Amino acid sequence: MRRAKAPARAARPARVETRPGDEIPLLQEARRALLGRPEAALELAHKHRTLFPHGVFGEERSSIEVEALWRLSRSREARTAWEEFARRYPQSPYRQRLERLWSGAAQEL
Repeated sequence: MRRAKAPARAARPARVETRPGDEIPLLQEARRALLGRPEAALELAHKHRTLFPHGVFGEERSSIEVEALWRLSRSREARTAWEEFARRYPQSPYRQRLERLWSGAAQEL
């Protein structure tokens, strides 16, 4: 009696080693784009997520995504992103800034 072969496992993409400094220029550009070009900021944050899925600046990236979505008036998506951010990073230094978005004090940002 022949044994059935185990199903082949999908190959995992190799994790590329990066240095934290590799991430910084992209996030700096995204942060600068927030005020005047929130769509560009969101695109840059998504690019960061693609290039550095396990990067050390995930918290920074997530805060940019929340704020960009809010500035684009994508309220439902912004609220979902905010709730995920607050759950994942409860002690974040970005938390106060993002909470002001929801309190209506955005003009102070």
